[in-house]
Amino acid sequence: MKSFKILFATTFFSLFLLQSCMIHKLKVNRAEKTFFGVKKIISESNHVCFFITHGMGVNNLEFADKLISEITNKEGFKKIKTTYNNNSRYSKVKIITYKKEDKKMSFYIHGWFPATSWKFLLHYVDTNSDRLKTMQNIKSSLMNESVSDVIMYQGNFRNIIKKDMEITLKLMVESDANAKIVGVSESLGSKIFIETMNDNLKSEQLWAKTWQNNLSTIFMLSNQLPLLYMGDLKPNSTSSITTKSQKDQAVKEVYAALNEYTKHRGNSDVKAQLIAISDPNDLLSYSVPKNTIYTNNFNLVNVFVSVAKKGYSWPFGKPLIVNPINAHLKYQENENVINYILNGYTGVKIKR
Repeated sequence: MKSFKILFATTFFSLFLLQSCMIHKLKVNRAEKTFFGVKKIISESNHVCFFITHGMGVNNLEFADKLISEITNKEGFKKIKTTYNNNSRYSKVKIITYKKEDKKMSFYIHGWFPATSWKFLLHYVDTNSDRLKTMQNIKSSLMNESVSDVIMYQGNFRNIIKKDMEITLKLMVESDANAKIVGVSESLGSKIFIETMNDNLKSEQLWAKTWQNNLSTIFMLSNQLPLLYMGDLKPNSTSSITTKSQKDQAVKEVYAALNEYTKHRGNSDVKAQLIAISDPNDLLSYSVPKNTIYTNNFNLVNVFVSVAKKGYSWPFGKPLIVNPINAHLKYQENENVINYILNGYTGVKIKR
């Protein structure tokens, strides 16, 4: 009996430890309401132009490869050519053209690199030899590959980055002023895109009006706008948020740029779509409240997907912990995100 008790206690303790370290697959995957994907746009148009840009922590033009290959392969398009347009030392553009019979798809992959070409300065100024290796890796990932992008864009590189993106956006319209447009922006890239478009729409640039009128859908991934626009809040209006009206005002302020962008739709009688896809476990991302955009011109849909594929639980519990960096990056490589972009959501849950 004694040996049995010892065996039972040992087994129970082992299972306890095993469960405490268990890794669970996260399965968040839902949309607020139905919307159409690029499959429908492709079927109804002879030429679809995609504008794709990245978020923080990226320094290459391969970030959208999986997204593009999934769209083109499943729709039966063949690659015709790839060209590069280096706007400056701080940005690069890869243009890939695909064809199927009389239909064409053009992908403008825009990479902005001022931060990634300079931010590794942070590696050299950190000379603390007592820093733990684990902490060193975390700091390197967070500061050198993520936060520095935001800091540098908010500083002296802002106008350079926006000007380079303007060149890419304008080039799309110059290549075909009648093509349907789909935008895919991520994290900080969404802010850069919105501010670039707002500058040119405000100054009534013809190419910007055409671009906006031809826009069918923009997929805004890992929405970071509230965090990025905190610096624009008015101190007096947000110093003490206690009432609903004060909360609403604060939300309106951090989404002011997005609201301004969605007001511009020209004479188009067809609403564009704004599909905001985020991971609920992403510390830096937010859903978009329905009252923050100009809904006469845009249909807004929030979608929630587990981009970080694994979570860690307490003993015998549901997943409680995920890596917040993994939950913020590489949305364009996630199968469920790609599926939503391609197929939209018809009310039938997409299986993992």
